[in-house]
Amino acid sequence: MTILVGNLSSQVTEANLRELFTKFGTVRKIDIFPDSGFATVAIKGEANEDLAVQELNGVEQFGQKLKLFKSAPVQPSDNQRDGERRLLILHAPTHTARGLGDGPSPSPKPTKPSPPNKPKPRPLKAGLVSTSLSEN
Repeated sequence: MTILVGNLSSQVTEANLRELFTKFGTVRKIDIFPDSGFATVAIKGEANEDLAVQELNGVEQFGQKLKLFKSAPVQPSDNQRDGERRLLILHAPTHTARGLGDGPSPSPKPTKPSPPNKPKPRPLKAGLVSTSLSEN
């Protein structure tokens, strides 16, 4: 498993991340994507990864509040461009991965209220109509 670390400053280095995650176990691999504001960190032992996500998610480091998610290992995609890789998020604690490193998510656009449900008019049938008037 791998940890996705989001909301990183572009000045964060591999050494910074290695120092931060070493207290949770042996760091096997670190990939930093500075233009996107995130990195992946692989720590030996799933329990160690779980503990790192619990303890570091939402904590301010490197001038920003970190967003951590547990993910599957990084897999190159068929349409991989410029070293981009796709991640499968397996565990997102209380929030989604949308907008990692991009600041707050945009507000949803207001929607128009739907018109009240009016009964649809019945189509008129062609034919003879007879009426009778009776007087009492």
